[in-house]
Amino acid sequence: MNKEFSTNSLKIFPNKWIVFCDICGLIAWVYAVFKLFIFDLDYYIVSELGINLNWMVQFRVLFVLGFLGAVGLIFGRKRLLGLVLYVLAFPMIVIFWKIPFVLIRIGSWTFGIAFVNWFLSLFTDLVYKAISATIYLSSFATILFSNDASFIAISCVALIVAILASYVRAAFTSFRAPRVLVVYRRVFSFISQMYASYKLEEAGPPGTHLTSMPADKIDTYAGTLQAKIAVNRATLFFAKKLEAYQKSQIPALSGLWMTFSLIVITLISFSFLYFGVHKFDSGAIRSIEEVSAFDYFQLAFDNMLFGSVGGIELISDHIRAISMLQRFLSVTTIGIFLGVFLTIRNRKYEEEIDETIEDIKRSGLGVESSIIKYYKYENIDEAIEDLVKIKSSAAGFLARLTASLK
Repeated sequence: MNKEFSTNSLKIFPNKWIVFCDICGLIAWVYAVFKLFIFDLDYYIVSELGINLNWMVQFRVLFVLGFLGAVGLIFGRKRLLGLVLYVLAFPMIVIFWKIPFVLIRIGSWTFGIAFVNWFLSLFTDLVYKAISATIYLSSFATILFSNDASFIAISCVALIVAILASYVRAAFTSFRAPRVLVVYRRVFSFISQMYASYKLEEAGPPGTHLTSMPADKIDTYAGTLQAKIAVNRATLFFAKKLEAYQKSQIPALSGLWMTFSLIVITLISFSFLYFGVHKFDSGAIRSIEEVSAFDYFQLAFDNMLFGSVGGIELISDHIRAISMLQRFLSVTTIGIFLGVFLTIRNRKYEEEIDETIEDIKRSGLGVESSIIKYYKYENIDEAIEDLVKIKSSAAGFLARLTASLK
């Protein structure tokens, strides 16, 4: 048990079937994206070939059904169903499994955890994000395409409210526990509670070591025992990697990302605000030349840096008030968020990571305690040694994983 667990033992593509499923998923989703959002890929390919193959496009559904039928005949119904489900869930598999796994495979557990944290954070506060996105997008669309002064004015007010809400929410989140860490706690707590009593009817006689159990049942008992040990070792291993993540500088980047996001949404929103006000009040801006779309963005950018755009002068009270609001938010972003909120956020994040690590360790040790108590082992190493003695398929992996925890 002196070998340490190495990510080099993990394979990105476990077998040829997974590679086949990955290729099918990639083709299906690239085709769907092009078909729905970019252009009609079918007729483009046919037209580029210069051959009259329009009939193939019309019968493409039959070709797909024929392909699925061939897969079912060659590999069986179970693999066909697995392929269909794999392709349907392919984007989630890539995000939740492929990308983190590649990062882990190259030895970057820290970046793997950071990626998972970032992705899970996209699904927190969904109600707020949905409402906020609706307000931003509908306001942008109204300002761009509407010529009604009332609608444009209402959209400008809605944008200002949305921007202020974004700043208030950013301040609020600096004082609360990150939701991602709460997810980790609940998931590992649920897993530990489930596996502490996992398949007791197949765990073997209580108080009996694995090697002393009936020979005809030992494979069944070994499967249950190694499942419990795997959960225990994997939980403690993740806690150790989360400690390494905490010691890195990556958690501090979450605060910088929040500030960067605020700056970007502020620039875009105020660009639309200047355009909207100028649209329903043509005298709001005085310019030597005609104001272009980029000029509105430059106006928002320079206002954030307390500068001015050459050749453009803000005239009306409405547009000057908006300019003052943007400069106030710039001061808020630089002075308060960078100086105060990020410091508080980073400290809060460190405290919450500490508590999360301890909770995950307790979850792992809870499973370990149930194993030792049920089988009357002295420690978990003794249980793994029994798995080695019976040549369990997972014994070597568990031994290396255990060595990496020391």
